[in-house]
Amino acid sequence: MKNEILGIVAHDLRNPLTAIRALAGIIEDDISINADNQENLQMIKASCDKATSIINDLIESAHNDIDHVFDVEETELNQYLLIIVDEWVKRKTDKANILYYGTDKPVYLHLNKEKCSA
Repeated sequence: MKNEILGIVAHDLRNPLTAIRALAGIIEDDISINADNQENLQMIKASCDKATSIINDLIESAHNDIDHVFDVEETELNQYLLIIVDEWVKRKTDKANILYYGTDKPVYLHLNKEKCSA
């Protein structure tokens, strides 16, 4: 029953995401779109891809039940977050500042980096 419900939810979530991504692709092909809007469209498409990936992970986890274990590696959290902040700074288009204050001591966690991309 759980897998059936997840299948329905996934289908219902994938359809609008696919439509949004397709429309962003069509708008992106318009040569009159300025660089800022092109960048915004890239962010929309990347967000759709990320949401689709999350939906797929949810379905995969449900099908594999409790026995499924994600591949993880020990990661120093401060360094990992600095990489994410650097990516955000490169992509930002407004005048807002992005600041990250890490801890003095290293913090380690077990993380699947593919599932946590920025």
